[in-house]
Amino acid sequence: MNHKVTLLDMTDIPSSFNGTSLFIDKTHIIDADEANDMLIEEMAASTALALNTEVRTIQVSHEQFARAIATQQGNLDELLGAIKDGEPDFDSWTEGYSINELTLVLGN
Repeated sequence: MNHKVTLLDMTDIPSSFNGTSLFIDKTHIIDADEANDMLIEEMAASTALALNTEVRTIQVSHEQFARAIATQQGNLDELLGAIKDGEPDFDSWTEGYSINELTLVLGN
């Protein structure tokens, strides 16, 4: 089985508090942010070594995450309208996000 070790870099998303999340095969393992001193990169590297795979890092932008959430909620047209009008409030889409919503930007 080919395992995937993924670091999701969310430093562009204010409500993540400069966060990074570790996933293994789309299963959330742990978060690191400005409130803790988790050595998440080292954890990812050690896990990847044990699973004989590479660590991939995905940088997710505030807009990208808002679009993923809006799409999942069936409200993408509303967000795209706000973007077109030059008044997007990405915080309103991303504040209080869940782990399930993080998996939307993981891809395959």
